[in-house]
Amino acid sequence: MIKGGYCNRVLRVNLTSGTWGVEPLPDESVLRKYVGCFGLGLWYLMRELPIGVGPLEPENPLIFMNGPLTAARVPSPTNCTITTLNGDTGYTAGRSHGHGWFGPYLKMAGLDGIIVTGASDRWVYLWINDGNIELRDASQLLGKDTHETEDLVKQELGYPIECGKGISVAAIGPAGENLVAGAIIEQDKNHSFAHSGVGQIMGSKRLKAIAVRGTGEVPVFDAKKLSPIAREWTQLTSTAGFSSFVRQMGAQGRDNYQMVDAFTGLSAKNLLANSLPGFGARMEGAKMTARPCYRCPVACSYDAEAVSGPYKGYRATLSGGGEGIEGAASIVGVSGKDMGELWFLIDLDDRLGFEASSIGCSMAVAMEAYEKGLLTTTDTDGLELTWGNVKALETLVRRIAHREGKFAQMLADGPL
Repeated sequence: MIKGGYCNRVLRVNLTSGTWGVEPLPDESVLRKYVGCFGLGLWYLMRELPIGVGPLEPENPLIFMNGPLTAARVPSPTNCTITTLNGDTGYTAGRSHGHGWFGPYLKMAGLDGIIVTGASDRWVYLWINDGNIELRDASQLLGKDTHETEDLVKQELGYPIECGKGISVAAIGPAGENLVAGAIIEQDKNHSFAHSGVGQIMGSKRLKAIAVRGTGEVPVFDAKKLSPIAREWTQLTSTAGFSSFVRQMGAQGRDNYQMVDAFTGLSAKNLLANSLPGFGARMEGAKMTARPCYRCPVACSYDAEAVSGPYKGYRATLSGGGEGIEGAASIVGVSGKDMGELWFLIDLDDRLGFEASSIGCSMAVAMEAYEKGLLTTTDTDGLELTWGNVKALETLVRRIAHREGKFAQMLADGPL
């Protein structure tokens, strides 16, 4: 076995039987080829996925896998990757990276990963408390959004709701419960496993959440040699060009989303345009609070509170990257001139458990069809789907998450 980096323990949970057990990692030759995270997850998936199984069938494994640097004393040691049969395509290997505190706490609980198979006959959540494993009833969590679920689980287990305070919760929202395309698994409020329909797959297993607490140390082969390397790495991470750009988008200046437009162009109005006049206008005095991941010097996640406009006082939990901005706003014609409006829409997707790009593309197709007269309010269950109509978008995205009405039911199956 490789010395350092690995705990040599993988938790395997069978939700059909309600049983679990811990097993060792594959031998060293496999670890040296596939290392961890997506590589090692793919190694497991190719061996355990039965031929002909669909992504929402119980036999499709949902594999959470850490890497050897996860939770180590190096900068940004947060990566945990889900590998599974892709819920969006139905036939490709899916992967989704999550950050925040989930992966580190899982590693500090002495686990390199979790392999979840089967499907429960009732809604449950998984509680990993260092070496103690428990499947608990989750019926009281049904219908709750991702933030509500996280807080309720922490309160039930007796931990503070603040992130990074000893426990991490990865949860699905109504979108995942109702097997909506593009559903995500949200954790630590500002973070998520957001690709490959992983929330939909977790929902198909009737697994509402996974809570994890870890207090152990990560095995390190030579801590004295690692320490100076980690210091230099941290310095480079803090001053490199990419990090500087992230920081400009970060806690000191994330309210200027015009940078996204200027650097890359926008996916606007179902790709009928690549710019929206005034997109991302600065909101003077907006309250921005950095929410860094475990041991991360970049701090690209943040909370944003609007100080003016119709959403004054609304506090959104956001993260770095442009996909949420485009998926929740520009793709459906929301100009972003009111930053509170933009933050609200991104946050709404996160709380309902949606990957913004997936749900945004579904709604954008419908809005273009509405503009061209191919859809009317009779088809849309009374909604006027004009570009940038925030109230209609809010109503529609909530309906889709709960599969309410014929039109929302159709869009819930995704844009593909």
